[in-house]
Amino acid sequence: MVPYKLFSRMTRSKYLFHFLLRKLEPDLVLDIGSRDGRDSLDFRKASPGSDIIAFEANPQLAERMRNDPELARNRIRVEHCAVGAADGTAPFFVFNEARGTGSLLPRTGAGQTGQEFAVPVRRIDDVEPVKGHRRIALWIDVEGCGYDALQGARGILGSTIVVHIEVESEAYWSEQRLVSDIVGFLDEQGFVPVYERYKRGKAQGNMIFLKRETAGRFGMVKDILLFDLSQGIRKLLRLQNGRR
Repeated sequence: MVPYKLFSRMTRSKYLFHFLLRKLEPDLVLDIGSRDGRDSLDFRKASPGSDIIAFEANPQLAERMRNDPELARNRIRVEHCAVGAADGTAPFFVFNEARGTGSLLPRTGAGQTGQEFAVPVRRIDDVEPVKGHRRIALWIDVEGCGYDALQGARGILGSTIVVHIEVESEAYWSEQRLVSDIVGFLDEQGFVPVYERYKRGKAQGNMIFLKRETAGRFGMVKDILLFDLSQGIRKLLRLQNGRR
């Protein structure tokens, strides 16, 4: 088992995910909750041979992405829909007007002040371009709806090799499922956590999961630990150089 509690503070989750893309060579990367496609462009650099699909629920952001020539040049397919446990239509609540980010769930406490759109919701298992792939990487950033996104991906989890997902230990959205639910569900599907890090002073963070048999290989444990150590050394060197 990878001692993820030991090294999870050494590197940012996206850098470890990029490393794992290079190491595991998926044939499909799903950027779920893409916002602007910038993460998809990073995934293309890390995994040049993969198919990449970016999902975005906000219709304004999705349209902008579809018209982005850089995404087109990098062969990134854009799907305008939210991702959930069942197909249908649902309200999408924008809570950050500047970034256009939102959720299928309303925020707790402060109330809803941003725009609201009716958006299509798809199960990942039902999205045609996803079918037929054998080595899938999932990047899930859907503001409190990660558990539902996984429920709609049950059919592809057998072919999934790595999952990066945003998690919360306290509810930021009404009726959301928390990190314990996500960890329990992925454990049932044969995944184990290899990374966990929360934002400073927040109950929100990111986790990375690998298939149990992959995470248990000595070579994988060694490679992840060496990568994390190298990131920690780079951080220390940057701090040291900044003091000069």
